[in-house]
Parts: sequence; C-alpha cells; structure tokens
Amino acid sequence: MQNVLLIHNYYRTQYTGGEDIIFDNEYLWLKQNYDGNIYKYNAYNDRLKIISRNIFYSKHHYENIYGIIKEKNIEIVHLHNPFFNLTPSVIKAAKDAGAVVVQTIHNYRWWCPNGVYFNPSEMKFCQRCVKEKFPISSIRYKCNYNSILKSTFIAFSNYLAKKHEYYKLIDKFIVMSNYGRLLLKEIGVKEDHIVIKPHSIDSIFKRKKSRNRGKYLYIGRIDKLKGIDLLIKAFNALSKEYELSVIGSGPDMHKLSKIACNDNIKFYGNLEHNDIYKYLDESSFLIMPSLMPETFGLTIIEAMSFGVPVIGTAIGTRKELIQDGKTGYLFKPYVNELINTIKVSNSINNDQYNEISSKAFEFSGRFKKEVIMKELINIYRELIDDR
Repeated sequence: MQNVLLIHNYYRTQYTGGEDIIFDNEYLWLKQNYDGNIYKYNAYNDRLKIISRNIFYSKHHYENIYGIIKEKNIEIVHLHNPFFNLTPSVIKAAKDAGAVVVQTIHNYRWWCPNGVYFNPSEMKFCQRCVKEKFPISSIRYKCNYNSILKSTFIAFSNYLAKKHEYYKLIDKFIVMSNYGRLLLKEIGVKEDHIVIKPHSIDSIFKRKKSRNRGKYLYIGRIDKLKGIDLLIKAFNALSKEYELSVIGSGPDMHKLSKIACNDNIKFYGNLEHNDIYKYLDESSFLIMPSLMPETFGLTIIEAMSFGVPVIGTAIGTRKELIQDGKTGYLFKPYVNELINTIKVSNSINNDQYNEISSKAFEFSGRFKKEVIMKELINIYRELIDDR
C-alpha cells in the first residue's frame, strides 16, 4: 500500500469545527487500519501573521511539505483545508515532489471567499465572486465576519489562488454529495476529477424506543445563517405542547435567547457528545433549518442513527439526505412553512412515525465508518492506478 500524507489547516485551536473533526477522525481510523504508512501535517490560523510575505504563498510550508514527501516516500497527499496559514503552496510542493493530490471539499473557498456560496447581507445563495476576476462583491457585502478588513484580506487570498490556478494541480476532488458534484461541474471542474464520498459518523447506531411526541431538537451553531432565528420564531408562534431544545453556541446566542418568548424553548449551550445522545434519545424530530447549501450534514445522519427523523430546509445536500415524508420532512425556508411542517410531523399517528423512524435509522447505516473509509481507500488506490 501507498504512503499517505494528510494535510489540514485548523481555523482556530480554541474552536473545533466540522472540518477539523472529520480530519481528526479520518486520520485516526487510517492510522489504525490502513496497510500503508499514514502521516499528517497541520497548521493553525490563530498563529497567522497577516503582515508577512508568506501570507498568500508560504515558502516555509512549501519546503516542509516537499521535504516530508521526499524523506517519507509519500505517494499520495490528501489535503483537507489549505486556508489560510498553509496557503496553496502545499499543493505546489506536493506536485513538485512527485505526489498525487486529492482534496476533500469541505467548503468552496477556491471559488467563493467565504466558502459557502451564501451572501450574509442578502441572506441568500450567491455566486457573484465565481464570475468576477477579482472578488470585489465579497468586500462590498462584508462576506467574512461582517468586516471590510477581513473580507479584503480573504478576497485577495481568493484572487491570488484563482489567478495562479493552484486548484488545477489537484488530481481529484472528493465531494460529499451529488449536489456538491454538480456545483464543481458548473464552475468547470472536469467530471473525471470529481468523486463522491460522504462523511462517516461515530454513533452507537441504537434506535430509540419512544416517540416523544411534541419534543424537537436543534444541534448546531447559533447563527442566523443556520436559520436558528427562523426556528425560534416558529416555536414562539406554537403552543406549549411543542418543546424545542437548542444545543450549541455562536454569535447570535444572546440575541436569540432574548427573543425566545415562550418557555417551551430551552437553550443548553455546548454539550459533550454523550450528553447530546441523551437529547437525541428524548426527541421526536431533529430540525435543521440552515439557509446555506452546506457540503454535508453530519448532524442529520447522527440523528437518524438513533431513529430520529429530520425536518430540514429544502436546500442543497439536505434534499439528498432527507427523503420528504419517508425519513423526515423538507420545508421552504419561511416561518409559516416551518410551522406547518412541524404541525404535520406531530399529527401523524404512531404507526406512521415508527415507519419514518425505521427508514431514517436504516438510511443512516450507509454512513458507518467502516463502509465510508473503505471508499476512501479505494480512491487512494485508483489515484495510483491512474498515474
């Protein structure tokens, strides 16, 4: 088997995001189960020096990656996130050292400065910067952290990466859904450069025993882009027989906890994974109201692995992960639409609920770690065979 180097740029050491969790989990599984040698190389954005000649192209990381590949006889480089400390220099180093490169597309930052194809000022899907030579729209709309300064820095990073076409050095892109595949094809990535491999989940895969009628759950970042304000407004308008538990934290936590005028809405902040399992077991439905297309939906699959059906916005990958009326319900991102969907979900009889719960549980089995990671190993093998 081939020697593989996994590369990932963590955004912040004090905040672990979905990309970081996926990278850590895949590295640990490969380290324990892969026949070849597995190595990793990491950087962190909280060590980023904005005033530096290496901020857009890091000679330091280039030399490190080049040296590791030559010393360890690395044949495959699996890149997760190169932004912003690593820079695209790591891709150039890998190719110059003779390795093949595959990247998991956790976000669309090669083409969109904020990485999510979503304009936070207009609160809608946006691809303006894909078509612009310089992504001026991302600065105009303050698409990164609602800041002109940060949006300008990231816009320049995006501009230089596209100008030098570093992403064209990547031999294969891994996307998590057919939706992601179509987005890449739309911007000119060749079909044979794209492969679909969903994320796997760590779960006990134990279907809950009780329906828990009227109990709903949200797990995620407390951010308007995640549709959490939509959710709070819906439950403000519902009677007290509908209960909502909110797990997570984020920039809109204080504001939303103040506008939650019904005492049927409870905020629990961040919880450990095992504690979250308890809330899943006690919920009737999970609600994922995100307004963004997202690249995947780990929380959706984790909920289903407990037999908890999911209510989600009919946007992006959620239309692939949730089968409307079979494993959950889809709704258009409006308060009245969400209220009606919640009422429908609560009105079905127990036999109908058990059928939806059973199908959701069955669907989640496709994402067991041993299943998905074998797909990744097959991708590695095909990369070498295609050289």
